[in-house]
Amino acid sequence: MIPSSVIGACLAGFAGTIAQVLVLRELLVLFCGNELSSGLIFFCWLLWTAGGSALAAFRCPKKWDPSSMLVVTLALMAVVFPLTLLGIRGARSLAGIPLGDVVPPGWMLLISMGSTGLFCLTLGALFSLTWAVHVRMSGSREPRPILVYGFEAVGAALAGLLFYYCLLPYFSALCISWMVSSAILCAAWALSLRLEEVASSRTPLFRFGLPGLVALTLAAGFVLEDLDRLSRRWQWGDALVAVEDTPYQNLALVKNEDQLTLFGNGVWLFSVPDPETEEYAVHLPLLQHPNPRRVLIIGGGTRLVGEVLKHPGIEVLDCVEPDPGVIRLIRKALGDSPPQPFQDPRVRLHSVDAKAFLTHAPGAYEVILMNVGDPANASMNRFYTVEFFERIGSLLKPEGVFSFSLSAAPEILGPAQARAMASANSTLQAVFSRVTLVLGHGARFLASNPQTFFLLEPEPLAEIIRQRGLTLQYFQAGLLADYLSPLRRAYARSVLEKSGPAQENRDFSPTCYFDHLIVWALQLHPRLGDTFVALSRERNLVLWGLCALGFLVFPVMYRAGRSRRTLPFLGVVALVGAAQMNLQIILLLAFQILAGFLYKDLCLIIAFFMAGTGMGAAASLYLPGGLRSRPRWVFGLQGAVGLYSLGIWGVLWLLHARQLHVQWVPPLSALFCLLSGISGVLGGLHFSLSVEAVSLSKAPSEKTGGGLYGVDLLGGSVGALVGSLLLLPLFGIPATLVLLAVACLGGLILLLPALQRVDGPRPE
Repeated sequence: MIPSSVIGACLAGFAGTIAQVLVLRELLVLFCGNELSSGLIFFCWLLWTAGGSALAAFRCPKKWDPSSMLVVTLALMAVVFPLTLLGIRGARSLAGIPLGDVVPPGWMLLISMGSTGLFCLTLGALFSLTWAVHVRMSGSREPRPILVYGFEAVGAALAGLLFYYCLLPYFSALCISWMVSSAILCAAWALSLRLEEVASSRTPLFRFGLPGLVALTLAAGFVLEDLDRLSRRWQWGDALVAVEDTPYQNLALVKNEDQLTLFGNGVWLFSVPDPETEEYAVHLPLLQHPNPRRVLIIGGGTRLVGEVLKHPGIEVLDCVEPDPGVIRLIRKALGDSPPQPFQDPRVRLHSVDAKAFLTHAPGAYEVILMNVGDPANASMNRFYTVEFFERIGSLLKPEGVFSFSLSAAPEILGPAQARAMASANSTLQAVFSRVTLVLGHGARFLASNPQTFFLLEPEPLAEIIRQRGLTLQYFQAGLLADYLSPLRRAYARSVLEKSGPAQENRDFSPTCYFDHLIVWALQLHPRLGDTFVALSRERNLVLWGLCALGFLVFPVMYRAGRSRRTLPFLGVVALVGAAQMNLQIILLLAFQILAGFLYKDLCLIIAFFMAGTGMGAAASLYLPGGLRSRPRWVFGLQGAVGLYSLGIWGVLWLLHARQLHVQWVPPLSALFCLLSGISGVLGGLHFSLSVEAVSLSKAPSEKTGGGLYGVDLLGGSVGALVGSLLLLPLFGIPATLVLLAVACLGGLILLLPALQRVDGPRPE
């Protein structure tokens, strides 16, 4: 018969993984897909889980029977899971945040804490209670953590694979949560019948409560579809037309009078019809070229096709839309027949990643237009880097023009917007010799090779419009005088000059994170924003300061570890927990940068990490040397985690240098799953051996596993917060990986006292 502790551990891992993926996806949509918010979400998730684990480890065994509490916690988790998703979808309406606006940092923290609180408390408590049941039922003084920690990882890995291949393609998020909750409730009911402590209980909770809750949950399936539609309207309002999850993002189509607006992961992408925006986006760049014949449009749902075809002489118009769901959703809303411009033989539609298309583009272009939205997250920011602009430049003909726009206030730019403009300008100037910023209808950038001279005077532009016979509604002589006035152009130059030298935006050092960090800081307090700007100017000093601080802290903890036998292991468990969390965030971020999407493969990468932790825990059973050799193994693994951080940077550098991210995506996905799995193996083995090493210092108890698990999660929560809100925005991926390696290798100092005591007598 399978031990009850194994069942509880598997259920904890199974429910935790699916819930983490669904909650993260829902919150990323609410928070406009900003990866900085994912660090905040992970922080809240791990902090609450650590709290639940510690609470159950140190309080529940004293007051309640662990077996009974295990069943109650499973039932509570099942009830809280779908309610959490419903709460997230209704959070925007409850907070009164308008659709399309960025959630303020205060509300972001409050929503993250509130939405993860109840579920993660039960998740953390479930691990500790499972450990307590395992210790009590085995009667062993040295219980192996594999039966708890390892099988939790097995349940998590199975959940990730089931979610990716069986649930995600066919069921909605709310339906998946209902199915998982129903399965957990049935398992809790079955456990209540087989555990002697629970079966002997006479309380009505186990006799009637659980069966009634199971019946009520199953009955909720009949109204699940209506509840899903209702919750989507909480999320997007009554004007919602359609919602679709694609591998790239969550797409939501909203109708306002005669205009359709498309949101991707909560970020405004475009509206149709929007003739004013379309005219300004197309005609200013195309009028810069004397005879545009080949034009490329990247993104924007190909809404600019009609305006481009107005220009005579157009021979080829290539339209690249990485997410085919965008066009599918727009066509579905507008009717079965496609818009008339798509029937033109000159138009060629490509549903492929933009980087892949640029690598194998069929020829060069006179004009390239990009309309992918602002660089608010990794999936958007990858189109505004030096590396991407270099590919654009290689496809421009000698008089070619490249153009895109960023959202900007019509009259005065705030400090955060000005910084974003300066960053985009510096990044363009790293590739193109001529760069011009035009402020008015957004912030329009024009970039070209040396042979091009930008024409920005209203009268000559109006004359070219007449010569080409263009019939335009907004982009006319009268409005051009205001749009291209000397006052506006002088203000645009002053914005770039006052911002000073800005950091170039690169694939693995994205400036979008720091720009958003400044926006958050300015919303909290203006001086806080100035502080982060000052940190960015002295980032090298900050980097060396952090390294020096670590080497001051480690010797102090070394001295403390000589007197307290468990302190070294508590320290390295927290340290590796922080490193593991940062490695996961970096792998997810790097995959999104290289592959162009993460929304679908998120669960697969997490599943392989959890599978790796299970394999690491299992490997602890077969290591040679016996229990007394565990401190030496922990020492070696501590160093291995540090070296592996450097190894990940080597792999990422090789992928980027070889441009393998523009090839076939499945091998890239498999590689990142492998990297995540190896990270999990190291982390699982390190934790399991640390639990056994602590047993050398004191007798194992029902608190040992849950207590160390809480320390591991607490370290992960702090690491996620510091990594996502400071290290990655300030230093980028390469320097962050180096810092993680230095921290883990420095942690070897903490373990030296434990190694010196290996040959000593074991305390009773």
